[in-house]
Formats: sequence, C-alpha cells, structure tokens
Amino acid sequence: MPRRKRFWIPLVFAALALAALAVPVLAQQAGPGRLEGWAARKAAELEAALPQVRDRAMADSLEGKVAALRYQESLEATAAAVGAVPPEDPCALMPTPLPAAKADARPDGILEGPLAVMPGTSVEVHNQWTGQAGGIRLTAFAGLRLDLPGQGVVVVWEDNSAGGGEYLAPQATGALKIVAERQGRLELVDEQGSILFFDLPARQFLTPAEAQAKSALPTVIPQPTFTPAPQLCPVR
Repeated sequence: MPRRKRFWIPLVFAALALAALAVPVLAQQAGPGRLEGWAARKAAELEAALPQVRDRAMADSLEGKVAALRYQESLEATAAAVGAVPPEDPCALMPTPLPAAKADARPDGILEGPLAVMPGTSVEVHNQWTGQAGGIRLTAFAGLRLDLPGQGVVVVWEDNSAGGGEYLAPQATGALKIVAERQGRLELVDEQGSILFFDLPARQFLTPAEAQAKSALPTVIPQPTFTPAPQLCPVR
C-alpha cells in the first residue's frame, strides 16, 4: 500500500520561516521612537526651540533643563534594559553621568530685557530674577499670559533640573513685573500699580497680610539629608 505524501511538513517549515522574517520587522516598528518617554519628548521640544531664543540667560536655563531631561532619558533606558535582559555586568548598565554644569554667567538679581515670548508657551516675559531660594538656585520670570486677557503670571525654573511651574496671579490685573526680592519672596507690581508678593520656596502668591506675617520667617522647604552610599562601580 503506497505511503501518503506528507504535504504538511513543507508548509510547517514555510510558516516558521515567515515568522522568523516578521520578528525583525515588528521589532523595528516598535523601536525607540515608540518607546521614548516624556523626558525624551520634552528634551526634543526644548532643543528645537533653542535656536529661536535670543536671550542668553533664557538659553542657558533651557540648556540646563535639556541636560536634566536627557539624564532622565538615560535612566529610563537603563530601567528598560534591566527589565528586559538580566545583565552579566550590572555596572555596564549604569546611566550616563550628568554632564558637569558649565559656569553660570548670569548675575544674581533682577534682569531687565526686551519683551519676549517664552518658547513653547503663551507667556510674555517682562523681566526675571535669578538667585538662591530655599537652598535651590532658581530663575523666576514675571509677565503676562497672552491667551488669558489681563492675566499676570510667574514662571519658576529650577536650574539644572526638570523642576518648576507656572503660577497665575490671584487677580487678572495685567502683566506682572519683579521690583524686589527679599528672603526668598518676590515683590511684583501689576499694571494698576498694586504690589503682589510671591513666596518662592512655597511657590504661591501671598496677600499683603500673609506677607507681613511671614516677613520674619520666610517659608523654607526642608531639604533631604544626604547619606553617602558605597561606590559599587568605578567612575567611568
């Protein structure tokens, strides 16, 4: 009795070959562009905006934030690699060290300049202040939200980190301008000539009564205690 020809065997081998070819294609489609986190996207946005910045102080601040975001991106890449493949040498997956910050040429204090729109925002900057507040070096920008009629705003950036935020004035009384800084508290004036107070460490506006009550003891955010850890991997 003649044996039946096993036609299914070549079909199985053909299916396996097609699956092997499809794996690299699928991996390429789900490559780094799909896996980038918020740090990579934000850093790319700021890098794209840098060529449009004419103010040197603002450019320095943007470059510091880009460096911090790129460092965060390297941490995310390291975490993804560790979760995917157990490394033979854990030190090989250490994140790239944060580049040393270049000497800051910006003087402390209030910096006046021409009106300019902050890249990627609707904030028109009228002036800025740079200095230490609550143990952190900050840059605070005062101005106007162009998309909100008469709305003053303060934008705070923490140098060499991704920290910061945007804070609207309690009343829409026009653009704000910094006139003084005392013990971590900004004094600002709006278009109607009213004085406003902004507590930098607490990141909030104060009423005149609150500012007077806190004048003796400005708000200070407790800083974490640094405990040196043993060095497990050599510095590269």
